[in-house]
Amino acid sequence: MGHHAEAIDLYTKALKASPPRKEIAWPILLGRAMAAQENGDWAMMQEDMHHALELAPDQPEVLNFVGYASIEHDIDQDHALQLLKRAVELQPNDPSIQDSYAWALLKAKGDLKTALPILIQAAEHASSDAEIGYHLGVAYWYLGRHTEAQDQWNQSLDDNPQPQDRTLILNALQQGGPHLKSFEQNQ
Repeated sequence: MGHHAEAIDLYTKALKASPPRKEIAWPILLGRAMAAQENGDWAMMQEDMHHALELAPDQPEVLNFVGYASIEHDIDQDHALQLLKRAVELQPNDPSIQDSYAWALLKAKGDLKTALPILIQAAEHASSDAEIGYHLGVAYWYLGRHTEAQDQWNQSLDDNPQPQDRTLILNALQQGGPHLKSFEQNQ
């Protein structure tokens, strides 16, 4: 609903009220980290996601969130890729986790060969996920399949994207494609 500051307050109260058992604490920390990210509080997000990772190092949701957030903020990308690869190993059929790993491969390494089949599989299992559609379009774009990329992005606009994803999609459509450093450096 977009009430991120309220969510942070409620998660904080839940942490204080709950027993200090890790199986209870890590989901609350992860939820607060997600709310903090949406609220623009990078310091809180970073602290909570790392604490959640310490408590639950084999939880795919934690590995996925920490890895993806690190990739998006250009923090320790090699470690982020390891976390995301482990998340995929633990939950290989989760389209969100597949997408995160494939996106990390594209954004950090420019690895189209490995990322494309993973993105296609994620898109097949979550065909109306605008973020996955955007990422698949990026892969198509850098493969030179510009029409397919534009089709993917236009479809993603119809899939009710989050505001930040809508901005990325519109920018890619209006500015002649995406601009990932991993690909721009290789040109």
